[in-house]
Order: sequence, then C-alpha cells, then structure tokens
Amino acid sequence: HTIAFIDKEGEGGVSLRSKKSAELYIDDKDGAERVRLYDKDQKQWLEIDTVNKKITLETDTGDILIKAKELIRLECKNLEVEAQQDIKIKAGKNIKQECTKYEAKSSGTTDITASAKMTLKGATIDLNP
Repeated sequence: HTIAFIDKEGEGGVSLRSKKSAELYIDDKDGAERVRLYDKDQKQWLEIDTVNKKITLETDTGDILIKAKELIRLECKNLEVEAQQDIKIKAGKNIKQECTKYEAKSSGTTDITASAKMTLKGATIDLNP
C-alpha cells in the first residue's frame, strides 16, 4: 500500500493506492480539482470533477448496475438517454408518462400491441394528416 503526497510547484494531490493498485486520487492542481477512484487496471472509475461540476461513473470493460430496495429517483432540469443499439424498459406492473407535449418518431416500422383493451383519447385525433 502506498500514500503519496504531490506538492510540486503547479501540482498538488494525494494518492492512496492499494496493494493490488486500486487507487483513490485527489487532484488539487489549480483549475483541475477533482477526485478519482480507480480499479486496479484503471478501466473502471468514478470521478468528481469540481471545475466542470460533473460526476462521471465509467467502465471500459463491463456493465454498470444501480440497485435499490425501494426507489431510484432522478431529478434534473433535462434528462437525455442515448444507446448505440437498443433501449428496453420493463415494469412488473405499470408504466406511466406525463408531460405537456409528447412526440415519438420512428424511421422504421412502429408496433403497438395490447393483449387487452386499448384506449386512445384526444380532443382531435388525426390519422395520416
């Protein structure tokens, strides 16, 4: 195990490294303040970037799983979700969405299927306007 204190001119930080090379690094360099937690290969890490006011959790080699016994809640001004391939949402019971304007767009086919009654309501419903 090693603890390193970096106190060179223009640099500053503290590194705590385990026997197998997992590391907690606190960077105090002016204009680059951040805290990073790395795995032994530095392929999975958590970064708290003070300068850019951003927290990053990243893995170059595996998956990320977030679990809670009861509730996971995301609160923000805007939320973006992007996947290079598929996005799947599955609920054991219900999915509810609420907004002031709803848009859905598909460049291919679109299928909506219900195994029971399906209801579509609107002040006006235009099909192929």
